[in-house]
Amino acid sequence: MPAFSFAIPESEVELVAVRAQGAGGQNVNKVSNAVHLRFDVRASSLPEALKERLLQRRALLWTVFLCFPLPFIATLTGWFTAEVGRQPWTVYGLLRTADALTPFLTPRAAAGSLLVFCATYVFIFAFGTFYIYRLLKGGPAEDLLHTPPVASPNRPLSVAADLPSTAK
Repeated sequence: MPAFSFAIPESEVELVAVRAQGAGGQNVNKVSNAVHLRFDVRASSLPEALKERLLQRRALLWTVFLCFPLPFIATLTGWFTAEVGRQPWTVYGLLRTADALTPFLTPRAAAGSLLVFCATYVFIFAFGTFYIYRLLKGGPAEDLLHTPPVASPNRPLSVAADLPSTAK
């Protein structure tokens, strides 16, 4: 197997700090708190043989595919860490965790609530996995490989401006 020696020019790697999307409470969407790293293998200056190897490596493609739940896991881990980190306070300096318990909550009711919560998360995760698998299995639509000149990241639906209409 021949050894490849190459360098990727910085101009081919897009690294952008972005703000989280969605409603922001507690000043969470005021600063850049995520990083998008993009590299287009097909449009890169890599040798053609290496491009083909990267695009044909099923193990690499499956690894990338299986990484899709990592942001979800990171979000839950961060939330869990924040909740554990504020113990023993429910409201810092005002309400201790021991005082915040509902006096009439039975272990059976708490277990049932936890079971429903976990089942909901499992359903959402399973459906998301199935949906993303179907999207990836279909592959990219040829129309979407080339971004229309009017497309704007701030207006995601602007991509649809130049797409052919299927309505009759």
